[in-house]
Amino acid sequence: MRAAIALARSVLAGPLTLVLPKTKDCAVADLATAGLDTVAIRVPAHPMARDILRAFGGPVVAPSANLSGHVSPTTAAHVQSDLAGRIDLIVDGGAVEVGVESTIVGCFDEPMLLRPGGVPRGEIERVLGRALMQPPEDADSDSGQPLAPGMLASHYAPRTPVRLHAERIEAGEALLAFGPHAMPGADDARPR
Repeated sequence: MRAAIALARSVLAGPLTLVLPKTKDCAVADLATAGLDTVAIRVPAHPMARDILRAFGGPVVAPSANLSGHVSPTTAAHVQSDLAGRIDLIVDGGAVEVGVESTIVGCFDEPMLLRPGGVPRGEIERVLGRALMQPPEDADSDSGQPLAPGMLASHYAPRTPVRLHAERIEAGEALLAFGPHAMPGADDARPR
């Protein structure tokens, strides 16, 4: 619990999810915790999301804004495309600032990195003053019980083919790259 408090004070709000053991009197429904004996807590940094929470007057239990196994959305248009006909309303606060999922840290006997994401591991370890544990090898297996939703191997398996070590962007492709050097075709691939 000490790790959860330290991280909450230093890193929340933002792209960090803390997974904590459910208490006996936990009011969160089993359906919302995917049947796990833990609850995941995240405090959004976006002002509009915080205004909604403030107006509601308490925590909100909610799923991700995409179908399980689909790529996480970064705009309201992505949400509409993925969930069309399944939801009644989309609150559009603009494109996200961090285009990857939240980092998930399990706050168990020893803090554990369950999923890398928007908050770097090094920042979390600096706050905690120690290294994060790694989950057991079988914790993210599709055949076993995950420690947190979003850890299944199929979670990050988009249906679109992926090319690694590409030397040029082809028509109809998107690029995920890091570093200062542009790839041939990158200017042609940008949306206009």
